[in-house]
Amino acid sequence: MSRLRIRANLRTRVVALGIISAIVLLLLAVSLSAAYLSMRDANRDVTEQLKPGGDRAVALLVALAEADRSVREYAVSGDEAQRSAYQRSIAAVRSDLATLARSFPSHPALSSEVLTTQELVNRWVANYATTAIQARIDGNQPVATAVGFSQLGSQSYDAARTSATDLITTVGTAQDLQFDRINAVSQRFALALAVSGLVLLLGWVGAYVVVRAWVLTPLDQLRLQLQTVAQDGQRNLVITPSGPPELAAVGRDAEHMRRALIVAGDAAAASHAAIEQQSPLVSAIRGELTASPAEDIPGLSIHGELHPAEGVLAGDWWNVVALPGDRAALLLVDVSGHGALAGLTALRLKTAMTVALRNGADPAGVLERAATELTDLDDGSFATAVVVVVDPSAGELSWANGGHPAPWVMRGGSPDRREILQQTGPLLAAIGGSWDTQSTGFGLGDVLLAWSDGFTEARSADAELTDEALADVVRACGNVAPEELVARLVAAVRQDHVEWHRDDVTVVAIASIG
Repeated sequence: MSRLRIRANLRTRVVALGIISAIVLLLLAVSLSAAYLSMRDANRDVTEQLKPGGDRAVALLVALAEADRSVREYAVSGDEAQRSAYQRSIAAVRSDLATLARSFPSHPALSSEVLTTQELVNRWVANYATTAIQARIDGNQPVATAVGFSQLGSQSYDAARTSATDLITTVGTAQDLQFDRINAVSQRFALALAVSGLVLLLGWVGAYVVVRAWVLTPLDQLRLQLQTVAQDGQRNLVITPSGPPELAAVGRDAEHMRRALIVAGDAAAASHAAIEQQSPLVSAIRGELTASPAEDIPGLSIHGELHPAEGVLAGDWWNVVALPGDRAALLLVDVSGHGALAGLTALRLKTAMTVALRNGADPAGVLERAATELTDLDDGSFATAVVVVVDPSAGELSWANGGHPAPWVMRGGSPDRREILQQTGPLLAAIGGSWDTQSTGFGLGDVLLAWSDGFTEARSADAELTDEALADVVRACGNVAPEELVARLVAAVRQDHVEWHRDDVTVVAIASIG
């Protein structure tokens, strides 16, 4: 039984890492939130209940003592100022008790103590203080003094005062407990913050390590192998896939491309040798370079013409390659020079670019592969090229332009509403280069028009066919199908061309027909 290897793909790994990170962050958030809420509740309890209640309890004790002193002095002296002082003090006592009764909604025990104090105060006031004052008002000083200084009256007052004092002590104890709670929660909150910071730091480091191991290292290894194969000429070096399944699939595709390019390179080399030995094979190369645009691509109408400058082989070459998803790719290449050598180079480029397309390369990647094909030529050959991938179902196209005359996208087939597909990199040469892929819309009725520089070269000794002059020619052709448009353009330009056979001429039109 073969060993079973379970390799999670990159998406699965990323999702798993994201879930773990989310769980850790959620736990930290819950811990921080719980600590914060606990600290907030304790602080609110102190500031809104215990501290104001404690201050009010102290004020109650002071007012109660003042009431007791005033009632005794009034009982002895009959001074009305002392009677007024008693009335103010006892009013303050009652107000403090009423406030305290509402001060501790979160502390039933404290509220119960307030009620006890209130009962004791009311008992002292009713049984002794009020009796003593009333006796003095009635002019019975001996009775007033006896009641005000009686042992039972003193005991009743002491009970009320002790209850108020105990209330102050209990409130203070509750405050101390809340302060201890706040300190403990603060320490826990600080610890949670420190742990959160450490977890985030470890998360960043871990993310870098994971990305480095899962993505960057396999990409670097693949890139190094591709550079070795492309630049050092070690085309027989097998590309070994590595990393998660997605990157390993890219490595396998690169290996398939390498094998296909080796076959294509060998075929091109054999064709070069054969063309030197047997000129009849030139016709075979001509057949390979003859455009065979894919037919029956839904939503597209395609036509193009190629006119060699001399003989049957041209440096120009174009073709349309069918791609998955009902897409099509236009390849238009203009190799320096013309004749047999230019045709051979064009054949090599055709093979390389077609293979790159079929292996999923984007337009810029196709140009990069084509440039690589020129690195082992020592005859100074270079080429301009444009690659346009059309997706009629999505209503868009993407392109890369390597030094080639910029094609047009004519909205509704009108040259007055043209968008120019500018160059996105240098021409193709042994020195290499880099290209960008750009995109734009390609809706129903739009027409893509592309050509080689031989089409717009001098109609007189020092004048080229400008964009506006070409627009006039296209406008004169009218809104016709690509086949008719190309035929009319070639005929119209050729009749005014001074040196028609000076360079290869290519014109291609693709229309979106729904």
